[in-house]
Amino acid sequence: MRVQSPTTHPQPDRLAPPHRPTLDNDRASAVGPLDGRSCLPSRVDTIHDLSAAWSVLHVKHRCEKKLAHELDRHSAAYFLPLIPMPRLHGRTRRTVLEPLFPGYMFINGDTEPARRTKHICQVLPVSDQSKLIGQLETLERVLIDADPGSVERFPKMPIGAVCRVRRGKFAGLVGRITEHAGLTRLLLEITILGSAAAICVDAADLEIIDDVALKF
Repeated sequence: MRVQSPTTHPQPDRLAPPHRPTLDNDRASAVGPLDGRSCLPSRVDTIHDLSAAWSVLHVKHRCEKKLAHELDRHSAAYFLPLIPMPRLHGRTRRTVLEPLFPGYMFINGDTEPARRTKHICQVLPVSDQSKLIGQLETLERVLIDADPGSVERFPKMPIGAVCRVRRGKFAGLVGRITEHAGLTRLLLEITILGSAAAICVDAADLEIIDDVALKF
């Protein structure tokens, strides 16, 4: 008598967990949709949750993510702004996360965990904490809410009109205005670095305000 083997049914495919940006040991890492949370340790929701003093870390070349990884292991709080950048690897085009301010990141509280690593050049103290916190919170908000690829590096801060966004999801933001490649951009300054991030805005949504507010 032939014994019929039991019928097997194909198992449904398991859904892969959603891809989230990770901190590699390289400056660039492959990413999925940018959610802005890759800039902070996983246990920290927003910059507003951090109450200690901030310092700026001058980091060795291509060591930003290595340092962030070590700080995370030591439960140190940091802010490493990251933006998606297109890169070509052979014939494959990928989007990778790279530091918005290459060579710099921010640490909240005790700087000793960073000093014990081999990844920093120096620690820069911040005399005006409230100013830096306001600038970082603004930058954090933009990194979370902006469309992917709309925030870019802007290493120099040109002198221009100071404007406020009147409407839209960035209503109330204040920054210096500039124009590049025919597009109007609002500069979000991190004055202690002498640098800025730039986001495209519609000139019709801007109003010129008193320049005194942004003179440092």
